[in-house]
Amino acid sequence: MSLHDPVLNNPLRKRRQVDGRRLRSERTRHLIIEAYLDLLRLAPGMPTAGQIAEKAGYSVRSIFERFSDLDALSLAAADYALAVGQAEAVARDVEGDRPTRIRSHVETRAYACEKWLPLWRILIGIQIKVADLKPRIALARHGNMTRLKLMYASELSTLEAPVRDQLLVAMVSLISFESWDLMREHFGLSPEACQDVWRTTIDRMLPPTLPRKAFGAAAGESPRASGVKAVWGASQSTSQTQIGGLMAKKPGKRTEYVLFNVIYEDGSQRSNRRVPLDALEGLEKDMPARAIIEAQDLEVAEKSGKAPLAIKSLERAAGQ
Repeated sequence: MSLHDPVLNNPLRKRRQVDGRRLRSERTRHLIIEAYLDLLRLAPGMPTAGQIAEKAGYSVRSIFERFSDLDALSLAAADYALAVGQAEAVARDVEGDRPTRIRSHVETRAYACEKWLPLWRILIGIQIKVADLKPRIALARHGNMTRLKLMYASELSTLEAPVRDQLLVAMVSLISFESWDLMREHFGLSPEACQDVWRTTIDRMLPPTLPRKAFGAAAGESPRASGVKAVWGASQSTSQTQIGGLMAKKPGKRTEYVLFNVIYEDGSQRSNRRVPLDALEGLEKDMPARAIIEAQDLEVAEKSGKAPLAIKSLERAAGQ
């Protein structure tokens, strides 16, 4: 067969070859990150490149072909954790009674802390020398604040803004990774005992839950929605300042976007939501899209005073 044979020189064939190599490279990258995370859960402290390579089944050279150093690997692991964590930490039972909401919220948060605490320890330790970690850490903490506002809007709406803000700061501190670490490692509590501490303390910290009729909701509006509106309406817009490092444009570079169609829990739909293409080029594929669109919705909600809608599903628009 000649080197000039049209079959060998078919552009489609070449593109498929390139796509195959890219997929294999991304799979290798993914397995390296998973091996790194597995080692963190087995033993505290940063594993060596040799240990990671052995766990992943690749050479040390393969690691440094994809990551400039172990700090870069930690940064990639942080992006992976944020994408997976956002998908796993969807607010549930937001219309339930007080005990149901507290139990649901604590279970979701405890699962995240137990799963990601080993990585969090590493990230906090290296954030001073890895500047790109700071916006990611801020995004994780901001997500906790957002869920608190959603889960306990009915109670928080009864407080004046300064008191409400102080309570939110205290509650974010209560359910932090650092709090979970202290209970698990210093006090030796089981995960179930830790959850019991959080449930009891949150219940004591929250103001009384008023009867449904006492919220004064507008006609056709649920009491919880009225409470959410009160909480979000008094908030300052923080989503862009806290995660700006993740979504900012690079100077002199034109940003390309991918369009997504979004379906919300209430059945409503939004078409052609824009997500930066470079945020979707890692091993997580489209997983960061949910977090980015939620951040966009959060900013709009804080400016308008309307409750942000929970995303049920999303998919790329046709042709994307």
